Amino acid sequence: MATFVLVHGAWHGGWCWYKLLALLEARGHRVLAPDLPGHGRDRSLARPATYADYVERITNLLSVEAEPVVLVGHSMGGAVITGAAEAVPDKVGKLVYLAAFLAPSGQSMLQGAAATRGPAEAAGHVALAENGLSTTFSEKGLREAFYADCTEEDVALARLCLTAQSLEPMSAPVAWTAERVGRIPKAYIACAQDRIKGDAETQRAALADFPEVEFLVIDASHSPFFSRPAELADMLQRLAG
Repeated sequence: MATFVLVHGAWHGGWCWYKLLALLEARGHRVLAPDLPGHGRDRSLARPATYADYVERITNLLSVEAEPVVLVGHSMGGAVITGAAEAVPDKVGKLVYLAAFLAPSGQSMLQGAAATRGPAEAAGHVALAENGLSTTFSEKGLREAFYADCTEEDVALARLCLTAQSLEPMSAPVAWTAERVGRIPKAYIACAQDRIKGDAETQRAALADFPEVEFLVIDASHSPFFSRPAELADMLQRLAG
């Protein structure tokens, strides 16, 4: 059986994986779903988190693993898993990008977002904190942007659990090398109803620089861990080999 490490996206926390975690564990897999610093229940920092903080959290977790893991990143989490894999490539057996950031080395998430239509549609729901260091996402826009095909119960859970998102990780360059991240097998799962990343063809086109990446599609909004957890579990189990 495989060990899966699930890395959440912006504003979210490890809580968002609760359905998928239970399904994978029921199949005999080991699953870790950490909070990134400043997200979920984590209050370890007295300042807004940086991209380096995010990567260090996952790198520290991977460093104690005896066997390579399947490292899964959702949305912003794609940048985090790339950074962690660059730091400890021998600890990662496969990288799975779930509607996630994957771009040539040196590009930031803000630069990647500028190339897609989805973030522009969601931008009206993002509010900048008074200190200019973080953002929050309005409750009004949650279903439209993230949870178009999710239940009212899951949207309510998100309203209760979402946290502010530090801005620095979004503008930090995500650097990686062919010798480290480049040699790790990768898969990308596109969400066909995604209003953040665009439709599946938009996401496929964004991967033009990565012809070696296995491309899969799930008929879901940006949050299939809520709306299609069983199908997502099937995909991840198959990708784990």
